[in-house]
Amino acid sequence: MNGILLLCDEPAAYQSELKKLDKILSMSFHNVLQLCIAGDNALFSRSELEKALADGQDERVRKAAIERFAQILEQCNFVLVHGVAGADLRELNLQIAKDLNIPVCGFYPNEIAARIGTRLIAAAKAISFASVYEDKISFSALRPAQEGANSKKSELCGKNSACEKGAKFHDENSACQSGAIELDKVVADKSYFTDAANSTRCEILTPLKFESKLYAKARANVKTVVLPESDDERILRAAAIIKQSGAANLILLGRQDEVQKSANKLGLDLSGVKILDPQTDASLEKFARDLYELRKAKGMSEAQARDLVRDRTYFGTMLVYEGLADAMVSGASTTTAETIRPALQIIKTKPGIATVSGAFIMCLDTQAMLFADCAVAPSPSAEYLAGIAISSAATAKAFGFEPCVAMLSYSSGDSGSGESVEFIKTATQKAREKAPELLIDGPLQFDAAVDAAVAKKKMPGSAVAGRANVFIFPDLNCGNICYKAVQRTAGAVAIGPILQGLKKPVNDLSRGCNVADIVNTILISAIQAGEN
Repeated sequence: MNGILLLCDEPAAYQSELKKLDKILSMSFHNVLQLCIAGDNALFSRSELEKALADGQDERVRKAAIERFAQILEQCNFVLVHGVAGADLRELNLQIAKDLNIPVCGFYPNEIAARIGTRLIAAAKAISFASVYEDKISFSALRPAQEGANSKKSELCGKNSACEKGAKFHDENSACQSGAIELDKVVADKSYFTDAANSTRCEILTPLKFESKLYAKARANVKTVVLPESDDERILRAAAIIKQSGAANLILLGRQDEVQKSANKLGLDLSGVKILDPQTDASLEKFARDLYELRKAKGMSEAQARDLVRDRTYFGTMLVYEGLADAMVSGASTTTAETIRPALQIIKTKPGIATVSGAFIMCLDTQAMLFADCAVAPSPSAEYLAGIAISSAATAKAFGFEPCVAMLSYSSGDSGSGESVEFIKTATQKAREKAPELLIDGPLQFDAAVDAAVAKKKMPGSAVAGRANVFIFPDLNCGNICYKAVQRTAGAVAIGPILQGLKKPVNDLSRGCNVADIVNTILISAIQAGEN
């Protein structure tokens, strides 16, 4: 735990409690710094914040909080975040807590208000650390399962609990027995606080935080991405955003005068973005010779090669092949086949990978997971599916996941039989043989893969069941339907498709993509290039 957010509607009413909490933190952590979201000497003045929220710029406020929190955390080992005062801004505070992946400490006038506040925090899918009321503190991780005078056992005092693991508990007034402790006792004995901190798990990843991680990772190793479709307004807008962020260098394909005219019309600053014309570029002859050498065995003539390299998708692919760009993003106005075909012909797949596949990173409200194949291979063989699993694990790792791969089926373990179940078993075994270090299991039903309680019943001996974050579907029908269903019904942000298995990254856009989709795909492509 590297921070908490203070949820306090009226800070002036809790000055004594706030001072005691400051003292507790200074005893528990050797270097504590503070971040105030709004007010004097804060991220925003109160008037600036109110104007931003009135203008619908909540996301700008949250992004600023994420960025400042990361900066402060580089200078200390714990950040005390002061939420914005006011009951009407509680939702914003809880969203910021989730974005920062820190729990919430609420301040309340009495125990009833504290219970209501804790339930509201849980309903928002945030994590409660503690409730402060009447000069007492109740730590959520050490709170009795049923609060009240007759409560005898904490929810965490059972199997795998803080009690069982040796967390220190105290006398008859301990958190495990009464749920609330006098603040003065915690000031006198910091282990009350450290026990609670050690027992609190906060593993939240919001879509906005994931996006910020993409920017940070791309900036740490800047690569060059080529964008062939400069005639598309969405591409130009995305290019301007990436250029301003410094997360990648860009090459746009098209005529210099036409691209600049379009940018000026849209009010975009593309200075510093390289623009190459596939019809007149000095590299055309070399590209044509190299393409001919690559494809002559397949029947390509020199004349065909000269014609093809003037096609913007082929030209962009040749830039990547020749090392003049590190990655390509295309497909806003072309088909998936038009994007993938040149890549398969020129860049080709990695050794040991039989086919290209398409993954999506699905960002839900508080977590992210990877689905594959959702875009490319209609009916993969067991060998191909094993390769998709290995490629997907590598993609997940590149984006900060510790891959835990579930091979999905309508059956879990040995509970079912039949051709499709045996197919998943074979694919799982082949993936294990090719990548023995990979944490992978199958066949698994989706509920057994994600829900620890279901996993305990259906697959009690599995190291993957209940904690999977990479999901491999048996065919394209299943994968494509499922990712769209989750995207549309759960409000998930679907980032992709991320093409996997190529020696160098080429990524395909949906023709229905928006600017944010393009930005995310450019960032992903740059990160993939950095991993190569």
